[in-house]
Amino acid sequence: MRRTTNHEMKLTAALIIAFLACWHAAFSQIIIIREDMPDVGDTIRLSSTITTGDIDYSLTGEDYLWDFSTLVPVTQQIDTFVSVSSTPFIYRLIFTSSVATIARSEPDVDFIPDYPVTDVFTYFKETDNEFHEAGVALTLSGIPLPVKYDEPDVLYRFPMVYGNIDSCESSVELQFPDLFYFSMDKKRKNTVDGWGTLLTPYGSFPVLRVKSEVTEIDSVYIDSLNTGYRIPRNYLQYKWLGADHGLPLLQVDEEGLVLTVNYIDSLRIITSVEEASAWQENLRIYPNPANAALTLEWNHPGSGKVSVWICTLDGREVFRTERYLTGTGLHREIIPLEGMSLAPGVYILFAAIDGAPPATQKFVYRHL
Repeated sequence: MRRTTNHEMKLTAALIIAFLACWHAAFSQIIIIREDMPDVGDTIRLSSTITTGDIDYSLTGEDYLWDFSTLVPVTQQIDTFVSVSSTPFIYRLIFTSSVATIARSEPDVDFIPDYPVTDVFTYFKETDNEFHEAGVALTLSGIPLPVKYDEPDVLYRFPMVYGNIDSCESSVELQFPDLFYFSMDKKRKNTVDGWGTLLTPYGSFPVLRVKSEVTEIDSVYIDSLNTGYRIPRNYLQYKWLGADHGLPLLQVDEEGLVLTVNYIDSLRIITSVEEASAWQENLRIYPNPANAALTLEWNHPGSGKVSVWICTLDGREVFRTERYLTGTGLHREIIPLEGMSLAPGVYILFAAIDGAPPATQKFVYRHL
């Protein structure tokens, strides 16, 4: 009988150790670092929907399996990251190389009638220690408005591993003389509360799960209406991060009854329209009762014409507005009630997109 030599025993032991090391690497938690953040030139396709179905997205743990493979997209978009040097020159006077290292192009918006907003960018800074949002820049009716946060919103700290907890406070002010004033104060707490495997329609990935608890207070004053609003917000963000993907492989944002789901995906042909009208189930109005103004929030499924109108209980229309919106996610609309000559009482608000059956909600108007 042939004996095993010391050399063969050592070789066998080395092979076993190598196998165990590979097995452990394949099934242990990953580490997220700066190199896993977006790079200049990245174009990342995202699918969006407004529900996770029967899947409880809040569940988490160690070596956990999150199966979101049945997600069905309502819309798709592409996030494009560009160099700071490619953004408008006047923006770069504020967003210097010490403030931001990369920017993301955003869609044009129309949040004040007759005042178009173009050339919108969100700026970020990447370091070996963190990835944070540094501010935003836009052009309002041809006037550039670069706005740097007084304190940045820190999205991630590196190296990111299971069990990490961090927090930050950020703030920003934006003023356009004789038109409007806006300020935001935000507190964020990030907890890496899970690791394991994520399944989506795009594939299977080892991930870390980050839960962000955000408290935000938005203050708005519109000069032309001589009216101001203070909007407190509390929302949760669940992010599943994988190595070298730039953006979360999956992100679920929860604010009240409104849910926004975005995940990295390949090109899909979207033919169903039933899900697109489901946004109306998440329509939220506040305050209720209302006096000076009424705020609407909903999870917008994509491009389309939105119609909002208010009627008395006997069907008489007292207000109507229509506009074309692009992009997905949480949208907020403020309706000034002063000046409508409303009598105190109960009214019905209707909201519809592209002619779909409208969502309806009752509210009480109380004159100041």
